[in-house]
Amino acid sequence: MVLTTEEKVFIVEHYFRSYGNGRDNGLSLKQVSEKYRQEFNKVATSKSVMLAIVEKFRHTHSVLCQCKGSSGRRRTVFTNNNQGRVLDHVIQFPKRSLRRTAYKLNISETYTRRLFKSVGGYPCRIQIAQRTNVQEKFTVDEYESHIHLNGYINRQTTRILGFERPDVIVEKPLHSERATIWCAVSEHGIIGPYFVEDEDKHLVTINQQRYKENIITPFVRDLRNFCRERNLPVHRQ
Repeated sequence: MVLTTEEKVFIVEHYFRSYGNGRDNGLSLKQVSEKYRQEFNKVATSKSVMLAIVEKFRHTHSVLCQCKGSSGRRRTVFTNNNQGRVLDHVIQFPKRSLRRTAYKLNISETYTRRLFKSVGGYPCRIQIAQRTNVQEKFTVDEYESHIHLNGYINRQTTRILGFERPDVIVEKPLHSERATIWCAVSEHGIIGPYFVEDEDKHLVTINQQRYKENIITPFVRDLRNFCRERNLPVHRQ
């Protein structure tokens, strides 16, 4: 309950008039509450609030709020001056973090980030790369994929458009038949693909021995021929 200045003055006056003498007198507070109800026709505030008002009057000799309010337009950090300061600082020190920038400009980190965003800035992640020379330019990337042969649909990449939840269930076996395909890709072409299969060209489950016999061994053989045909450095295979 917010008290007016008149109500605060009334509480202080009647507190000291009725057994007040500056102490927490229960009888005094009871009488003040009763007179307050009769004067303002409403229930009095709590005893703790009354004592706080009296204590404030004892120290400041006033019941008014001592907080100094700001007059005029509210100050804000979102000014053209601060935006220009942040922009100039980022242009001059692009590798400096926004936290360090805020410290240098004497602006909070939160407002520095907002100012940086307001001028169209955004953080960029540094790309890390390895320098290569001409001899090391030939590189090969390998790709391995397991292709289901029963029409299995990956639900993570499949969507059905509509206005209500569809009641669609795709049934699949516990162990679906699938083929393992492996190939190598470089800027000079594709090597492969290779399938994991037995002597009768039937697809089989992949293991360490089959992986070596069906993929690694033929790939090394084809890679040597691939390099010789294109005059690539064989010692870099």
